[in-house]
Amino acid sequence: MVVDIPEGVLIGMCNPLLDFQAVVGKDFLDKYGLKENDAILADNNHLPMFSELQKNYEVDYIPGGAAQNVLRTFQWIINKPNRTVFFGAIGNDEYGEKLREKAISAGVNVHYQVNQEVKTGTCAALIYKHHRSLAAHLAAANTFTIDHLDKIENIEAIEKAQFYYITGFFITVCPEAIVRVAKHAAEKNKVVMFNISAPFVSEFYGKTLEEILPYVDIFFGNEEEVKAYSKCNNLGTEDIKTIAQKISEIEKVNKARPRLVVVTQGPDPVIVASEGKVEEYPVKQLKEDEIVDTNGAGDAFCGGFVSQYVQKKDLKACIEVGCYAAREVISQQGCTFPERCEMSGRVQLSTTLDGVVDYSALLGDVKEEDHNQMHDQRENSHEDIHQGNNSSNIILEQDRFMPIANISRIMKRVLPERAKLSKEAKECIQECVTEFFLFITSEAAEKCNIEKRKTITGEDLLNSMDSLGFDTYLPVLKYREANKAERGANDEITIDNDDDMPQSVCAQTPVFTVASPQIPPPRPPIQVYQNSNPVQTKPPESKQPQSQPQNQQEKHDLPPNFKRADIFIDTNTMQHYIFVENGYIPIEIRAISNSGQIPQPMPLHSFRNSQS
Repeated sequence: MVVDIPEGVLIGMCNPLLDFQAVVGKDFLDKYGLKENDAILADNNHLPMFSELQKNYEVDYIPGGAAQNVLRTFQWIINKPNRTVFFGAIGNDEYGEKLREKAISAGVNVHYQVNQEVKTGTCAALIYKHHRSLAAHLAAANTFTIDHLDKIENIEAIEKAQFYYITGFFITVCPEAIVRVAKHAAEKNKVVMFNISAPFVSEFYGKTLEEILPYVDIFFGNEEEVKAYSKCNNLGTEDIKTIAQKISEIEKVNKARPRLVVVTQGPDPVIVASEGKVEEYPVKQLKEDEIVDTNGAGDAFCGGFVSQYVQKKDLKACIEVGCYAAREVISQQGCTFPERCEMSGRVQLSTTLDGVVDYSALLGDVKEEDHNQMHDQRENSHEDIHQGNNSSNIILEQDRFMPIANISRIMKRVLPERAKLSKEAKECIQECVTEFFLFITSEAAEKCNIEKRKTITGEDLLNSMDSLGFDTYLPVLKYREANKAERGANDEITIDNDDDMPQSVCAQTPVFTVASPQIPPPRPPIQVYQNSNPVQTKPPESKQPQSQPQNQQEKHDLPPNFKRADIFIDTNTMQHYIFVENGYIPIEIRAISNSGQIPQPMPLHSFRNSQS
């Protein structure tokens, strides 16, 4: 069963950085004094590097910063937008707009504090022979102030959230904001998650860390970070299990739940300590050729872990998904993800006892106003980004409710084999399909809710389509359903000249493909009507459809090897066309009744050029 995760359930606080990721040569590294497998804070001598990257290299802009990476991972797995909210500071500049756009498209609802004088923080992520060199320029990220939390929309976000993910990096910027949020969480019995982030946090900010830790419910860190903590706090050991146990035993303000300490060790087991117990969880090993870049793996682990923890999954499931997310990031360049999340693909439709698919597990509580709100937000999304608003909801590359893998399988099945689509075209189709899916099912779900039913039936969907103006689809769908047993596994409608031909096989659909494997050459050809005159068809010599003069009759014979007819429609004129071998012929297809009744003509219109 899919848990209904509310919007804004998780807040992240950290330093937002726009990563400039590019493949460079050794000469570029040498020019700016950079080393392989190194990370530095950029100084003034490095600032021209960012302009040079934009001008001379192919740059991928990736929303960065530790907590923002965690939230993007969370959103990638959950596959529903705006379940997370992010606090951090950016500048009022081009980089800030890119960072905002990228974060929103990843599903994160950003509540940035915008600095009018300081530029957005950036990080050059330079790739040379699979090695990475990082140069971070914090800039505006270092200017976050606590008064940003006093804004009404941010007060509401903090009140609404149930989980808070805060990084040690943010201690260097605004520790008082961390303390305020942590106190609120303790008073309301909410969950504070804290990642110690780096050894220098313990080395240089120990006093602030000591003030924050009593509020922490879940503590994240890697082996080097907890060793640094042990050294700075005189724990007298470098044993990871012992350190984890000691951190778990630090007194808590909120005693309603014990502290959970999670320590990652790269390829070695994950250590978990709580209530005096320490456990190990093995990590699946990757082959050397599967490792592209380990940067961002720790953030991905935390994002995967948290995505399951908020759903009240057990500890094993949390670590399993965390490790999965880390493996996926390690196999990519930078903290980026594959288009498809295997964990999202695990969502299955539940089935009721009567065999009817139950979409409620997939859709959650979808209401018509949700769709209206989504439409309005999409219309205003670009304007919102330009004006610096954070209320826009850009549709994700992954759909809102249905796993994208399902749409990909549908596309592979229904698109003609000759069709070659660009990545942008595929994404466009996926977005259209998901919005249409939401459109018709939200109406049906609302009806089920009113009638206090949990199962959306096929009849509910047909009624929904009818009420929403898609009635021209219904006869075809009902015919297909009624003849499912006769069609068999291929699930295709056959063109025939018998009187059981569906009357609306030429329903007004953008693209409608009809296969006819059952028409052997000796049988009569398909009847086509052109200006009220029955004709027979064959492909014209050119691909451009030819309009016929009024009242002129033309006869064509189908080729002996004719096996398939593809029915298309010009969405501007609503004229149907048949594609045979190498050309389009304007047609109207109707059932040929035994009475010999001639159907009413469909006027021919000009058809904008369509290439096969």
